[in-house]
Amino acid sequence: EVTLAEMTSAFSVFANQGLAFPMYLFERITDANGDVLEQTHPDAREVASPQACFQLLQMLKGVTQRGTGASAARLKLNIAGKTGTTNDFTDAWFLGMTPRYTIGVWVGNDKKTESLGKGMDGAHAALPIWIRIVEKMKDGGQLDPKEDFEPPPNVVFTAVDYDTGLKAIPGSPR
Repeated sequence: EVTLAEMTSAFSVFANQGLAFPMYLFERITDANGDVLEQTHPDAREVASPQACFQLLQMLKGVTQRGTGASAARLKLNIAGKTGTTNDFTDAWFLGMTPRYTIGVWVGNDKKTESLGKGMDGAHAALPIWIRIVEKMKDGGQLDPKEDFEPPPNVVFTAVDYDTGLKAIPGSPR
């Protein structure tokens, strides 16, 4: 098993183009005058290729557009994410990414002795909480609806036929 912090950190690698940053609790501490008293300077290390991470990110965008996390599409932001649930409904989670933030929400019972209830999966138990957090951030100006994930070098985009999964041809309907 892993903690929510560990999962959130792992998923942030996709949005960071393969760079892993150590977890930290604060970015900076300032005094009443705005003078910086302490600041975190995390060192990143490359753990995956930027191109592979971008491809995974595109798949995770699909989760929030037409998959189990599709209710997040109402935010009108460029987001990617993944729902998760244990078989016995004792844990439900959603890990979501914007181009700037990776946020994880977990709902469950640490002792795994009680179910959240039938049907209380990540989409129904954790994702609504994530959406409320991101709505507050959006309302507070921390998220820009125009900001999108930057493709790394050497990524080629091509149209794909939605029905076959093959490269689209001029006669492809979708």
